[in-house]
Amino acid sequence: MPNLIPLAGRRVGRLLILPEWKHERRPNGLVIRYWLCQCDCGNTKWVCSNHLRSNVIRSCGCLN
Repeated sequence: MPNLIPLAGRRVGRLLILPEWKHERRPNGLVIRYWLCQCDCGNTKWVCSNHLRSNVIRSCGCLN
């Protein structure tokens, strides 16, 4: 598995990235990492690290 890019403590939009993370291995061997994030509205959500780095996800869904 590649090295973990430290995202904990950063903010992406309304999300604060917490130090808790997990990973999922897909059947094709791809490893997806998810970070637990806390939104400004108080909700928490698991978000894929790729979505956090590319600013695809910027809230828990409360902005929609």
